[in-house]
Parts: sequence; C-alpha cells; structure tokens
Amino acid sequence: MRDFRIVLLGLMFISLPARGEDGAAKWSALRQRMQEFVDRGEIAGAVTVVGQRRGIVNLETVGWRDLNERAPMQRETLFRIASMTKPITAIGIMILVDDGKLRIDDPVERHLPEFADPWMVAERLPDRLVLRRPRRPITIKDLLTHTSGLPSGMPVGLADLYRRRDRTLAEAVMAISQRPLEFEPGSRWSYSNAGIDVLGRIIEVASGQRYEDFLQTRLFDPLGMRDTTFYPTLEQTKRLATTYELRDGQLRANPGTLMD
Repeated sequence: MRDFRIVLLGLMFISLPARGEDGAAKWSALRQRMQEFVDRGEIAGAVTVVGQRRGIVNLETVGWRDLNERAPMQRETLFRIASMTKPITAIGIMILVDDGKLRIDDPVERHLPEFADPWMVAERLPDRLVLRRPRRPITIKDLLTHTSGLPSGMPVGLADLYRRRDRTLAEAVMAISQRPLEFEPGSRWSYSNAGIDVLGRIIEVASGQRYEDFLQTRLFDPLGMRDTTFYPTLEQTKRLATTYELRDGQLRANPGTLMD
C-alpha cells in the first residue's frame, strides 16, 4: 500500500450549553448537533471527543463510516489526516531544533544545497517570463509559515505525485528546488504544500532517518499513537472511513484520495 496519512480523530467546533450546566445535557447537545450534520447530508459521520484536564470526559460516534455499506461509525474508525500532517511535520522540525540539529532561522540551503541561488519571478508577460535573484535565501521559518515564495503544487511531470506516490521525498524536493519562487521570501503569505514537503526532506537530512520513520520513533510511538501511520496494516484498512466530497448537494465517495 502506498503512503497516505490517517489519524483517529478529526476536529470540528460547535457551540454547547453554557459552562456550569449539567454534564449529561452538554454531551447530549453535542451528539444532537453532530447528528444534525449527518441528517442534513453535510457529513457521513463523525467521532467526537471532549478532553479536560482530568482526561477524556466524552467520546461518541454518529452516522456512518461507509454510506454505501451502511457501516456505522465507530470509536475505532480511522480517517485520512490529509493536511494535518503539516503541524505534525512542524513538530518534527521543532524536535530537531531541541536536539540542536538545526535552527528555524537556518537558510534551507544549509541543509539542502539544491536550494542555493534560487531564481524568482520578477515579471510575467504573454511571451516571456522575467526572472531575478531574490534578496535573501529561504529559511526554515519561511517554510513553516508559508512565506517562502515556493509554488504550492508540483512541477510539470510530477503533477500527480501526491496521488501516485511513485517518487522519493528526495526526488520530489529536488524538482521543487528548481522552480522559481513566486515572491520574495518572507514578504507575504501563500499556502504551499511544496514547502512542507521540503520540511520533510530537511527532517530526513538532519536526523539521518526517513521522514516517516523519524515521526514514528520520535512522536507517534512515545505518545502511544498506535493508529497514526503512513502505512496502514490490513486490519487498519478495514476500519477506514470512506472519504466523501459534497458535490451537487450530495455526498459522493472520492476514491482518488486513497491508493491501493
């Protein structure tokens, strides 16, 4: 099975009864609100968890793990984590900062030489693209804050990489490094998937481990996150929630989000 990300729980913010009201009434209201999303066809199902200082105080499920099979949502259902890998990747970077392996103000080229002397788009014209050197190099902080200037997607020839997963992280980041920046590093914000890919490669170089192995040994295992993984087992795949997207007012399965 090719690499994809899953996590036990997702997040949603809803209003609950005021503080001080009966706990059972709060949890009943929470379940009712979540069920309303299911009844309106906005989501297939959900797992909700409420934690306080003393630990988990409420854990419930509503709706369906798979609408077609009418498989109910369960506490042990697994979900794709998708872009929530971004803050997890940031945690990996900060672990290495604590280890003294890197600093967030480091130029990226200190760890990945292929990012030395980048070009930046100065002007786009119908018949030509004008490039110039940026005033300063990209830093790790720029990558963490989506201010690097790196384009978000993949270059031509690797456009389907996130779906196919047929290149190593090192290969993908090498291709990313050869693309011109969209703007001066640090000058503005622009969401960049590619920038987070670069952070993952920095983790590999600084730690001497594969990205997924580093997160497993330094984050998931110590925290007991036994169901957060890049490579689900056969048993785990049986607990996966089907991924849906809302199209034309209806939830439709999106098979392209998971790879066999």
